[in-house]
Amino acid sequence: MSESLRKVKSGDPLVIPAQTFNTFVDAARDYLQRQQGTGRKPTQAFRQTGIVLLKNASGADAGRFAVLGIDSPIFSPAEAADSFANQVALVGVTPSVPGHAGKFAVLLEPVADGEIGMGCVAGVCPAKVNVTDAGHEYADVSDGETILASCGSGAARILWRESGTGVKWAIVRIGGGGGGEVAGSEFPARIITPLGSGAYTAKEQVASTPAALDWLDGDGDLIVTGEAGEDEVNLFTLINDGSNWTDPSLSTAKFCRAVHLNELRKAMEVLRHGRWKLPIYFCMGIFSPLPDMDWIGEIIGHNEAGDECRSIGYSVFITDDDPPRGLSEVAARSSSYIELTADTDCSVAVYHCIRTLEPYYDPPTWNEYQGGSSWASPGALGSGDSRSIGSVSLTADEPGTVGGGTLATELTKIVDGEPPYFLIRRSDVGPETIAITGNLVIEFDLDVPPN
Repeated sequence: MSESLRKVKSGDPLVIPAQTFNTFVDAARDYLQRQQGTGRKPTQAFRQTGIVLLKNASGADAGRFAVLGIDSPIFSPAEAADSFANQVALVGVTPSVPGHAGKFAVLLEPVADGEIGMGCVAGVCPAKVNVTDAGHEYADVSDGETILASCGSGAARILWRESGTGVKWAIVRIGGGGGGEVAGSEFPARIITPLGSGAYTAKEQVASTPAALDWLDGDGDLIVTGEAGEDEVNLFTLINDGSNWTDPSLSTAKFCRAVHLNELRKAMEVLRHGRWKLPIYFCMGIFSPLPDMDWIGEIIGHNEAGDECRSIGYSVFITDDDPPRGLSEVAARSSSYIELTADTDCSVAVYHCIRTLEPYYDPPTWNEYQGGSSWASPGALGSGDSRSIGSVSLTADEPGTVGGGTLATELTKIVDGEPPYFLIRRSDVGPETIAITGNLVIEFDLDVPPN
């Protein structure tokens, strides 16, 4: 024990050295900070837990249980690899939609602007939720707000909440999202209802919701049922050169006639060419300086020393539900593309990773993939590991695309059963750690006519 903290006996003269006094002050400050608000017990953050360090970069002080969107790590692997590896520390900002949907933390203590505190990014914690519908069982971020908003499908499962609508206290499980019907079309034959309802495995989670589904005519114009605008065509113009079905409502006075059946047949002929926009979830990372440790996703890096951080993501093409939901028996068109956005100017190469991976329970590392199997080449670019799709030069915060016949071939193979994983790497060199997001837009034709 330090001499400055030696205990005294009854009758000894009381002499308090400056070092001892300063130690008392530091301890008192720590105690007061931990008692601020409704108080919390100190919790050390470890990389594999849902409690992390969070820097408040929202521009305002944030109270306990405030919600902040996840922006980036505080420590980049290129600048501070040890700090990055030893403890997850993130930057939190005012949430925005859709950028922070499913990417947020609930503060477990008050944190002043610019300071660092503890936040929950996965697991069960209290939170305030703006309940807009008493039937909602999920919650997610709300644009510009530091409380959650209830929804039919979101990243947080509401385990309990106060009754009624409005801002209510709740207990939520972050990372327990899913559920809820997603607005969209139900389409015939081999295209089976848009994803977004039912109970999903951890692998699927919120990844089973397509951003948009469209039907296109032979010229690539969007088929709509209302008034057609630029680059759009009305469905009924294609079917019967009108604006609605012949006899939209049949009754005992109006029997089914040949014209009705012919219109249905014509509609099935028209609805053969689709376009589906799916999010790519870059939830896996592999990092060459720590080749046996799985890394966080959504970041890439490549410095002059040759150190690399690569990201692997996936899209859900079809689920294991009964009946399955998603795409089956379709051929991808060369007009399909992957859309990528980075926060720094860079060049990016895209690959189809063809190994079977387990993103959540056994994530890959630089050296190995599922079950401790070694990549053919460390970094997942060897023969049998992945196939090149293409590359693109990105301007910071502006979407860029990779597409063409090679991508269409790989997408068709995914539809036919190959793993739905995409690997992204930085192909140029720079000191930055780059945040990256992506979407997949697949245009397809039905292999068989609707039935």
